[in-house]
This record gives sequence, C-alpha cells and structure tokens, in this order.
Amino acid sequence: MVIDVSKQYFPEIAVGFDDPRVRVNVGDGVAFLRESPESVYDVVFVDFSDPIRPAEELFKKLFFELVGRASNKDDKKFRFSSNPVILGAIAGSVLMRKAASLAFVQHKRSTVTTNIIEVLGNSMEDICPVQ
Repeated sequence: MVIDVSKQYFPEIAVGFDDPRVRVNVGDGVAFLRESPESVYDVVFVDFSDPIRPAEELFKKLFFELVGRASNKDDKKFRFSSNPVILGAIAGSVLMRKAASLAFVQHKRSTVTTNIIEVLGNSMEDICPVQ
C-alpha cells in the first residue's frame, strides 16, 4: 500500500498518520462520504490519480458536493493538484477523441484532419458540455 511505502521510505514526509485527530480511509471515497455524517471534518485530503478510471468519480460534481457536506467549515475550499504535463496530455487526448467523434457524426467520416479541426473550432461547451 502507498501509505506503508511512504512510511518506510519517506518517513520525513509521511508524518501525521499516528495523530489521534487523523482518520485515514483507503477505499471508495464517494461511498465513504455518502455514509459520513454532515459537518464532521475540519479538513478532507484526497489523494487520487488522474481523472480516468477508477478515479473518474472523484472529478464529478457529486463528489465535491459530498466533500462540502462532510466539511464543518462555512468557508469551503477545494484544491486539486496533479502532474500538469500528464493532465494536459489526457485533456488533449480526450478533446481530440471527442472532436473526431463529432466530426464523424457531422460528416460521416473523421479521417480528414480538416473535419476534426473544424470541430475543434467550436466552443468547449459545444464539444464537452458540463454535466
């Protein structure tokens, strides 16, 4: 488990696990927060991967609503940190796949680069509507 490896090989940064105020949950974060009572946590830290399976649910509106419900703070702040290079590559790949898909729907082909570029000229809301 990542926590055990961190404690063994990075003890200088793997601190706080023994603090009685800390509760570590390893598992389905959405399920955990669904079952958590309201307004009980001062801070919620989530260590998850990039927005592809299985962590995809942690990037949806419902997850952030559940974190907000579990927080006992009126001033709720959310921060996401990831490798920007990897995240940018994933976003670019997703955008190109979506554009190719839309070009195919519009032109019954998506192998022509100009069709894909035409779709990319649309607004982000047209290509990837907020759900």
